[in-house]
Parts: sequence; C-alpha cells; structure tokens
Amino acid sequence: DRRYWLTTALPAGWGGAYLDSAAVRKVVDFINVMCYDAFGPWGGHAGNHAPLFADPADPRGASMAKGMRYWRDTKKIPADKLVMGMPFYGYICYGYKPYEKIDPKASDKRVGGGSGWNGISKKIKEGKWERRFEKTSKASWFFAPDDSAFVAADDAAVIALKTRWAAEQGFRGVFMWSMRLDVLADGSRPLLDAMH
Repeated sequence: DRRYWLTTALPAGWGGAYLDSAAVRKVVDFINVMCYDAFGPWGGHAGNHAPLFADPADPRGASMAKGMRYWRDTKKIPADKLVMGMPFYGYICYGYKPYEKIDPKASDKRVGGGSGWNGISKKIKEGKWERRFEKTSKASWFFAPDDSAFVAADDAAVIALKTRWAAEQGFRGVFMWSMRLDVLADGSRPLLDAMH
C-alpha cells in the first residue's frame, strides 16, 4: 500500500562526513551514490572521473568502489540501500596527459565541459577518438589519434562490467546521469542496454 519512497542523491565520499548515518539508515529507503565527477573543469588533475577501481597513475586514488565502500563500510549503510551511479558522459581534456595537474593559467591546455556518450560515440565512428582500456581501474579512455586530447568515458563494455560488479557486491542497483546522453541518432541506447 506504499505510495512514496524517500531517497536521496549523495556524493561518493566527502558528503557523508556531515550526515548522521544512523538517522539516514532509519528514514531513507535508498541512496543514489553519485560515483562520478572525481575530476572535472574545476581543477585538480586531468583524468578519469569515474574509474571502477583506482588507477595507479591517479595521485588521489579516486574510484567508484572506494565511494561505495565508504557508504557501506564507514557510514554503515546496508548494501541494499545503496545504488551506484554511473556517468553517461565524460570531460574532454585538450593538451593534457592523463592525471597531469591542471594549470588554470595555461593558454594551450583546457578541460572542456561534459560531453555525452551520444557525442563521444559519434566521434569514435568518425575516427576522431581511439579507445584504450586501463586494466587496473577497468576504465575506458578515448584519445585523439595524435594524443592532443582525450576523454575518459564509459562505453557499453565498461557499463556492463560496473553493473555486474555492483550486483556482485549486493548493492541495490545502478543508475545513470543522464539517460538522454545515451540516445544515439538511430534511437538506440547502448549504455542503457548494457545496464540491462
């Protein structure tokens, strides 16, 4: 007879320091953990904003697994109340190498705003991006043929891998930001299909 669910979307790490997890456990039906935006145009390092596991080259060691374990193990939220969020987009880095420190004063380098999978996959088909897979972090990267730019984004294979990992951990499920970024010109939704 229930009509409503009480949920929330929270960051993968730091936000939990300000929450009373005992109260959250009692009243929230589930938490959507936003396991993305570990880096971006706001600064830090150019890199993968949502690797499943920490990349050996990442000076901060950010990962989706670390974020989910924080809520489960440190904040003691039951796994079946945690939903793992995945991005259907990436940030394009021009002139940077992966995990190079971002220099806000550099005129020949920049980190662009988010680019949806629909735009990224179009460039892959046009030969403008080449896929590379980092085995430790289980992350897909796409580089310009001359290595002048890159975007770290989840393709269908990585989305499927992350979804299986979340299920194996006993988490409630997965979600994405955002569904519209996966709709291709032919109407297909490869990332959503990979989640299923």
